[in-house]
Amino acid sequence: MLNYNLRKKFIVLFAGLLVVVAISNYYLFLGYSNQKYTYISNQNNQLESQINALLLSREQFSNYVFKSLIDNDYIKELMSEAYSSDEATRDRLRKELYGYLQKDYVFSTEYDFRQLHFHFPDTTSFLRMHEPEKYGDNLGEVRESIRIVNEEKRYVKGFEEGKIYNGYRFIYPLSYNGQHVGSVEVSISFDALASVLSELYDRDYFFAVKKDVVTNTLFKEELENYTESFFSEDYLFDLGLLESESKVLALKTVEMIMDESGDISYELEQGEKFGVLSEYGGQDYILNFLPIENISGKVVAYFISLSGDTDLFHIKTEYIQRTVHINVIILLLFFVFVMHIRNISQLETISYVDNLTKIYNRHKFLELAESELSRSIRYGSDLSFILFDLDHFKKVNDTYGHNEGDLVLRKVAKIVSANLRKTDIFARWGGEEFIVLLPETSLENAYTTAEKIRQAVECQQFGKVKKLTISLGVSTVYNCKNLLASIDLADKALYESKQNGRNRTTVASPGKCLECSECSKDEGSES
Repeated sequence: MLNYNLRKKFIVLFAGLLVVVAISNYYLFLGYSNQKYTYISNQNNQLESQINALLLSREQFSNYVFKSLIDNDYIKELMSEAYSSDEATRDRLRKELYGYLQKDYVFSTEYDFRQLHFHFPDTTSFLRMHEPEKYGDNLGEVRESIRIVNEEKRYVKGFEEGKIYNGYRFIYPLSYNGQHVGSVEVSISFDALASVLSELYDRDYFFAVKKDVVTNTLFKEELENYTESFFSEDYLFDLGLLESESKVLALKTVEMIMDESGDISYELEQGEKFGVLSEYGGQDYILNFLPIENISGKVVAYFISLSGDTDLFHIKTEYIQRTVHINVIILLLFFVFVMHIRNISQLETISYVDNLTKIYNRHKFLELAESELSRSIRYGSDLSFILFDLDHFKKVNDTYGHNEGDLVLRKVAKIVSANLRKTDIFARWGGEEFIVLLPETSLENAYTTAEKIRQAVECQQFGKVKKLTISLGVSTVYNCKNLLASIDLADKALYESKQNGRNRTTVASPGKCLECSECSKDEGSES
């Protein structure tokens, strides 16, 4: 009972600690997540900038190839003649054009250009320098870029899947004597871009294209250039980026990372650029997924970057250190508060607990009793007191010493406490005298409790003293405004117990304490 408030304070403080720890750790984790998100975004933006820089340089070289090798009257006249000729003439002109450009085409492939492809105004393929035996197929249905160039007669660039290869394409319109005679495209593959980036940044790169784009565009015999991707059934990997053993091993690492990183279908469906941070084999990795749009602005592929990552380790280490530091500080503050509350509680305990018996002292009893008295008056309920002391206690001290007397007092306090309700108030009144306040208790029930206490003490053994008895006085009052006058009734009853032979309970007459001047005034006014 005496430790109830202390336990309550500890519970409140501990609950507050849990709330503070939860909130602080939430915000620490939120900061860690934002830091990771920012880091991934920066890596994605960096990858995008690197690719755009490479594409810009390749576009400039493509423009050079077009202006210096293709944009001349010989080739444009040949295209004009071929378009209006029969198949036999077209075959002759095709071979002528192939022979004219072969040397320069081989030279351009050394600079990562894979395709040089001529088309007629009706989007029919005339000459593929990379596959000269394949021609005559209509490209307008599957190649939006070629359709736009030949219908709108303007330059177009962008990624597009072809019937043989995918690539980033630069497509130029051709005109001769004011007439549109077709178009020519120069393209670079993403495996060529990946090769350059790998040399520059020591990373592994992969390229995946949407399955429906591949299957609806490529010649059937070219489908073997792709394989299923493990991160989505809707995408296929370009095998051109998986030709070396190191690339295959790197792809295996990507697969293991994706197995542990969860579903990315939402990001793929949204066509977002995103990244995955993960640990595999004791090494931190970052996977960047950069969406690639086609000529129409629709995401049809992803360029994927894999690299071992030391920055992630630093981010995690910083997060762990912050979390540990904050939680240690919180725990230290909690410890300080606990010690503070404990010290305050000890001081409070000293102020209201009897040092010998560890029950309430007289001061605290009077404070609590005043509160109960006010409640009794407010609700008109009975309020009972039991006042008792130990019979012949002076003899105990004289015979066995004060130490033995102290043991007796402590044991009596424990016996009485064990026979009271939680709502009862028990205190040491002074010396060997004790007092009990019984809220909402009638005289009859108070007498029963007093007898229970008397018998419990009488049947106990008290060490060297052996047997001990107590004498008790019981009073029950109502509407009394003077606490001490109310207690005085019990004291007079106790005196009668002493006078009548001790080891007995005497009951004071019930009713108002008419001896109290305040109650006497009230009684007079009522009459």
